[in-house]
Amino acid sequence: MQRWKLWKQKLWIDDIGKYLFSNPKTITGVAGFETPDHIAVKEASRSKKWKPWKIGHAWGKPWGSAWFRMRFSVPKDFAGKSVALRLDTGGEAALFENGIPMQGIDNFHSEYRLLKRAKGGEKFDFLVEASIPRPWDAVKKSVLSRAEVCTVNHEVWDCYHTLKFLREMAETMPEDSPRRLRIVNALDRAVIAFDYEKTDEVTLKKSGGP
Repeated sequence: MQRWKLWKQKLWIDDIGKYLFSNPKTITGVAGFETPDHIAVKEASRSKKWKPWKIGHAWGKPWGSAWFRMRFSVPKDFAGKSVALRLDTGGEAALFENGIPMQGIDNFHSEYRLLKRAKGGEKFDFLVEASIPRPWDAVKKSVLSRAEVCTVNHEVWDCYHTLKFLREMAETMPEDSPRRLRIVNALDRAVIAFDYEKTDEVTLKKSGGP
């Protein structure tokens, strides 16, 4: 019974993870180019190969890499909110700010926190170097599928990661453990209490809160 509950709870927790961010705005100021060689960020920034790229752009030459430039302003209506960049290049990437490597970007880390409390109108200019995850595959291309700025739902973020951690911890415990049973029952109450239908920011804050 507990195994079945833990499996079902994973599905609910995965659904909660869909609401970590709100108000996505696609970045239109995206440019890029491909290179067969690994080049330094300073060289990439000065390149004359930059061309406008859009969401859906396919790229990827074996053993080569692609450079992306993201230029955008934080929307005025994001004022007072926490803001993040969400990016999916289709490969494994590194994000640079002012020539400094700030964070790796991949399927498991697709967001980069920009501001704890935005004023609205802040300008950003990032460079991102990406490589295809399967350099030996000369047929399948990678695709830029996401480049957006959005707000962060902190309460949902904390709720999601707490529930995910507790569930994974419960799986490692003996099935006859009283502590495991208490965790499973608590997870049941938590995932049921979350409102999956009303996903406005106010309701999400209540759903993810204590």
